Amino acid sequence: MKKIFITFLFFCLALFTKGQPTPESLFAQYHSAKTFNDKADILTNYFNTEAKGTFDERIASVKKTQDYFIARGDLWATGYIQLSIANTYRKMGQYSNSLKYSLPALKNFENGNDTDAILNTLLQIGSSFTESQNIQQGANYYKKCIPFIDTVNNKEHYARVLDNLADCYNKMHLPDSARPLLLQAINIASEQNDTLNLVNYYYRIGETHLAAHQSEMAKYYFYKSIDWAGTHTTDSYLAHIYNDLAAAFFTVSNYDTALFYAKYAVIDAYPEYKKELMTAYQWLYKSYEQLNISDSLHKYYRQSMDIKDSLFTSEKNSNIILMDFQEQTRQEEIAAKKIKVAAERRENIEYALISLGIVVGVGLFLLLSRRFVMHIKVIKAFGVITLLIVFEFFNLLLHPLLEFITHHSVFGMLASLVILAAALAPLHHKAEKWATAKLLEKNNEVRLAAGQKNN
Repeated sequence: MKKIFITFLFFCLALFTKGQPTPESLFAQYHSAKTFNDKADILTNYFNTEAKGTFDERIASVKKTQDYFIARGDLWATGYIQLSIANTYRKMGQYSNSLKYSLPALKNFENGNDTDAILNTLLQIGSSFTESQNIQQGANYYKKCIPFIDTVNNKEHYARVLDNLADCYNKMHLPDSARPLLLQAINIASEQNDTLNLVNYYYRIGETHLAAHQSEMAKYYFYKSIDWAGTHTTDSYLAHIYNDLAAAFFTVSNYDTALFYAKYAVIDAYPEYKKELMTAYQWLYKSYEQLNISDSLHKYYRQSMDIKDSLFTSEKNSNIILMDFQEQTRQEEIAAKKIKVAAERRENIEYALISLGIVVGVGLFLLLSRRFVMHIKVIKAFGVITLLIVFEFFNLLLHPLLEFITHHSVFGMLASLVILAAALAPLHHKAEKWATAKLLEKNNEVRLAAGQKNN
């Protein structure tokens, strides 16, 4: 009987292992995929099926694949893994850790020129800043999404950006600015039957009404959001909505109902959704305070403050601000590099046009001189003009190099130009003498031919 049980156990384990994707199978599927979309679907499916358990376990599982892609220099896949880790850290409330992965992911996607991935990463970065109470920085990153939305022409992405910007406006106490953005997002999601995002947009517009002190309208949209929430809606969404309902009932002094929804929020948020859990504890202790239940008040106040201290320490906030500064500096360097490259390209085109102009001018002069009689003064005047043009052309071409060699010394630049002129003058003299002799010989041939024709 014991042998039968062990055999059955191994059989079950074999079936379980077979059903679970391994890193090796992931790598094989990834390399066989032909498009970025196919690769993204493979990685997403792996993260959703393999990354199980607690947040820490999910991160550890996803990190197993990171070294493989880094070793092969696959920046796009590395960025995708970093984005997945960043998203998990953000849900845990570890915003500085989230930024440590999402900002490098942005750089990797920029190198690969993947517009869709860049857009998702900007949204992730904006959410990390917003949820860490750096609202303006979050809004700045959401606004950076708009040019990329115009490129990919994706209405779902556009609605998500509108929603996130509206969230920033709500947090900045600007509900009138948030409302039209959310109504537009709801229209887009309704047209596309986007159920999951409608859940988000409905509770967000409920928050807009709550910020405008319109509690009944706020509750209407919160309940509407719950109605749209299905089995695919995550616990963090539900915890957020229940916290919003607790806030709505608290504002109209219905403390018992506020407690009811705050407790539901605790159930959905515990233990990993720290920010939602902190908010739920806040509504619990505030409601108990109004109901004069001191024991529960102190209990939930301590729990709320413990989470707040872990999420929003001054050290963590300083790290987040520093990372934002470093990223802004990097973006400024990229913009400056683009300007420099454009200026160099324009300068190279101008040099090419000048060179072409000199060659074409000399060619036309020689061509015309074969058909028409040229006066000696015209030949000398053309030679002088050509010398000046060539001298100035070399001056423009060598100017940056001369500045570097002479360290911007005026006397050094003057001496270099004198040497250049001294080198060009003999060459010009010999060329002018040769051209004059040839052209005079040609002029005589033309005159002789014309005289013979007249005779």
